[in-house]
Amino acid sequence: MDSGASDVSISPDLFKAMIKDGVITKEHIIDVQKYQTANGVVPGIRFVIPNLQIGTLTVKNVVGSVTPGSNVLLLGQSFLRKFKSYAIDNQTHQLIVAY
Repeated sequence: MDSGASDVSISPDLFKAMIKDGVITKEHIIDVQKYQTANGVVPGIRFVIPNLQIGTLTVKNVVGSVTPGSNVLLLGQSFLRKFKSYAIDNQTHQLIVAY
């Protein structure tokens, strides 16, 4: 989780697998944006993830992005904004969300 990230970020390999499996189609692609990363500013493809499941939680229509050379998976604001509130339990290392 990265509350400073604007979107859910996935790796190019996962993006390719999602396209191959038909999870992401041309209709899900939004645009190309520039993202500030640890490696500088890079172009990234923004797209809609129809269903994002984490544990037993499923969230619909979350904006995701993929940038070249990134192998980091991040839950950014496009996921976190779907909830009324969220918190991290540092003792149990759990994300707690409220609808």
